[in-house]
Amino acid sequence: MQKRVQVIATYLATLSTAITAEICQVSYNCVTKYVELFQQKATLSQIVSCNMHPRKIVWWMEAYFEALVGFYPTIYLRELQEILANDFRLGPHEVPSIAAIARLFTKLKITCRKCVHVAKERMLPHNRYCRHLYFQWRRTTDPSRVYFFGETHFNFETDERDYGE
Repeated sequence: MQKRVQVIATYLATLSTAITAEICQVSYNCVTKYVELFQQKATLSQIVSCNMHPRKIVWWMEAYFEALVGFYPTIYLRELQEILANDFRLGPHEVPSIAAIARLFTKLKITCRKCVHVAKERMLPHNRYCRHLYFQWRRTTDPSRVYFFGETHFNFETDERDYGE
């Protein structure tokens, strides 16, 4: 706290971030952060709620995630977080991080896709309708007459295929 007060006092005297960083022997970004915090909040103490770490995964969360992946095998990790938070009314600091969920899936030997972000267009009414039409068509079509071409990932720099069908 003493260093923060010194940084703010020096900044107010010099009005220069670079000179303040040199005098106080801290980084330029450190001075910027302290000055912004002081200007926005008029305080030098950190807010505790911003530094709260996500909750560890407990046994009932493990079972819930495993069941969700069983029902929705193509679900994204962010969607798992949202469903858990909504179903159990958990606060942001109580929801496990994406990294913790990925570690859980590794431990349970559940494969995890490389992409963890959801496309914004996924839940648009038109795309949902098209998915519904596809599922209806799939029920009426002989699977032996349908051909699918899988997407592959080819790295042109190394001439290797990292993953794909």
